[in-house]
Amino acid sequence: MVRSDGRSGTTVTEGPFTEFSEWLAGFQVVDVADEARAVEIAARVSAVPGRGGVPCEQPVQVRRVVDGAIADAATMRDWLGTADGS
Repeated sequence: MVRSDGRSGTTVTEGPFTEFSEWLAGFQVVDVADEARAVEIAARVSAVPGRGGVPCEQPVQVRRVVDGAIADAATMRDWLGTADGS
């Protein structure tokens, strides 16, 4: 969980995470080289100006989506076989 006011720093915690059904709206997927860059982007999103130009400090969840790219159909078939427990 990342929060930032855009001035004094960024706070990164290990959660707690809200249930997906409790999210207000949407999600963003970013392709980055490492977790540090994802946190940097999340901090900028968290510090977006709200009413009166005051940073919102909206909590932003950062989660890894994919560790490695699946390059072909055979690899995807193998991965899906392990994903369903077979």
